[in-house]
Amino acid sequence: MKNRLSAIKLLVTLLLSIGACLSYAQTANEGRTELFSKKNSLNSPQSSDLLSTNFGVLSNGRDIIIRQTAAANLGCTYVREAQILKDWNGTNNTYIDKWIDAGKKILLNINNDTTPSAFPKDLVTYEAQLRSVLTVYHPEVAVIENEEANQYDSTKENNSQYHMGSLADYINELTVAVKVCKEKGVPVTNGGLTPIVIASLWNYYNTNNKQDSCTWLNNQMGGVSHDSERIARADSLITAYRQLDLSYVNLHWYEPNADKTRMTGVLNVMINYLQQQTGKEIITNETGVKTNDSSFVTMLMNQWDSANVKYCIFFDANGIDNFGAYPLTSAAGILLSNGIAFRDYSAGINSCPQDINVTPAGPVSVCQGNTVTLTAANGFTNYKWSNGDTTRNTSVNKTGNYYVTSINIGCTAVSNIVIITVNPLPAKPTITTNISPNNVCPNKTVRLTSSSGVTFLWTPGDSTTKVIIVSKAGSYRVTITDLNGCANTSAPAVVTYQKCNAPTNLRVTDITQTRATLNWDTSACSIGYQLQYRMKGTVVWTVVQIHAESSTYRNLYNLTPATTYQWKMLSACKTIPDTVTSNYVTGPEFTTLAKFAAAKMANENVKGINAFEAKVFPNPATSIATVKMSYVTNDLKIILTDLSGKILWHNDKINDVNISIPVSNLANGTYIIIVKDKEHNQTLKLVKE
Repeated sequence: MKNRLSAIKLLVTLLLSIGACLSYAQTANEGRTELFSKKNSLNSPQSSDLLSTNFGVLSNGRDIIIRQTAAANLGCTYVREAQILKDWNGTNNTYIDKWIDAGKKILLNINNDTTPSAFPKDLVTYEAQLRSVLTVYHPEVAVIENEEANQYDSTKENNSQYHMGSLADYINELTVAVKVCKEKGVPVTNGGLTPIVIASLWNYYNTNNKQDSCTWLNNQMGGVSHDSERIARADSLITAYRQLDLSYVNLHWYEPNADKTRMTGVLNVMINYLQQQTGKEIITNETGVKTNDSSFVTMLMNQWDSANVKYCIFFDANGIDNFGAYPLTSAAGILLSNGIAFRDYSAGINSCPQDINVTPAGPVSVCQGNTVTLTAANGFTNYKWSNGDTTRNTSVNKTGNYYVTSINIGCTAVSNIVIITVNPLPAKPTITTNISPNNVCPNKTVRLTSSSGVTFLWTPGDSTTKVIIVSKAGSYRVTITDLNGCANTSAPAVVTYQKCNAPTNLRVTDITQTRATLNWDTSACSIGYQLQYRMKGTVVWTVVQIHAESSTYRNLYNLTPATTYQWKMLSACKTIPDTVTSNYVTGPEFTTLAKFAAAKMANENVKGINAFEAKVFPNPATSIATVKMSYVTNDLKIILTDLSGKILWHNDKINDVNISIPVSNLANGTYIIIVKDKEHNQTLKLVKE
């Protein structure tokens, strides 16, 4: 008994973590701890005297002799039988008599009529018939009706066990039954709550703001109905059972989970929830497994036994898969593998006095691609794991319940069950960018955004946000983790930056004795330029910063006549936080005009290289029109008018050969540009589009 109680404490820990995600396991456990039993063990019983539960069998669909054979082979003292009140002859039931003659103890289902049927409304007649049955027989427990929460629906299949009528009618029937049973000294319980009560448990978690427990329950059961009508039915029955003087509350339960790979881990929670809500002990007159893997029989029996239920009746179908439950015995009553496991557990056959513990004890949650090594206790001559391995250690990489047995001289030791959950990896994350990551200009940054995750880790670097901003070339990856702590890493997002290119096509125009225009073609990615010039033969450069990326020329003033100048330029592509520039490129040398040559050209009125001439471009224009002059005089003026002669814009202070006229706010049409000084007057036509 001491060994079993120590194992009990272990299972509490096991059950508390079943199916829970790593990131919310602690709070989820807090939400469910109150609903777990303090006694739990997964070790095989030492002897039948140690069992806290009376196991029995519901062996239906066969001749009574075969049913008795099956019960005998299973080693059962307790059986489930039924009495239909409308078939009661007032004196005896042959089946009940045969069970009594065989020395069996009976949990007796007492149904008003064969199902599907309505709950009785003539409660006077019902009471008299029930009292008559209990005057003749004194069962271990009187079970009133069967699966009372299930409602008959003629449009659906598999309704043969269901009822018609309201739950209020059933509660009235049960109230009368409790009265009669108490008079006769017969323990009484309800017909059997089906897993509809899971909806009530979910609603309990939800209304108490235990969303982590809602998620846990949904994951363990493979989905939980949130239907308000189901919740209301379950809650109304639970309320009635709390108020009625029932001896027990009867729960029907089947394992394993939907894909038959593991126990749901919910039974002990449900038992304690019902005990908490009703204040009654829990029993079951119908439970079973939906697989022919006999290990689940052992595990299910252990869960009922560990919960200290007084009665546990296993469903033994007629040698076939019935209602999803696999049989314990064949059609002839011979033990099948599930039946052998039932017999051995209930009788404590071949149990060893020593424990064969497995470490880690679990539950263990790992991510896909990882394995868990389970190690059995030393000192046993042989080992057989539930996955087929026969060594002391076994490596596990699939979700399931794992245990090991060892057959030694005269006994078989069965270990604790270790629950392994292998969580899938999150989907491979993807990285999106706000701009093309290829050949990015040095002054631009790239925003990298990861797809969804719980946590993020970028490389290179150690950023832990969903979005990062990068300004350097590199191959960037992000690793995300999910709620289970499982991680996956993205494909690389490659960011490349282009170099800073120098301006091209450097040239000099409009050279006078004191002025020259330096021209160039812009370079991609430039945000400005640096221009340096000097007299040839000198050392010191004059530096000019040009902050407009679209600039294509710069006028130099106050130059010395008849002097040769040198100049060079570079592009600036980035200034903050670091500076990125191109190399310098050298422009062609130029020589300013001598004074006498300039005076001569100023007096020329014929068309030539320095004749007075104005041109406008682009034409048509949309936003800026530029007037380019052959040269500038002191009294030069430019006027923009409409066709009626109305002045729309003018500039009387011109000191550059290139004059910009804003036209973006003008209506589309034709306009006149007048360029004049004291000696010249030229008219240009401009089209605005």
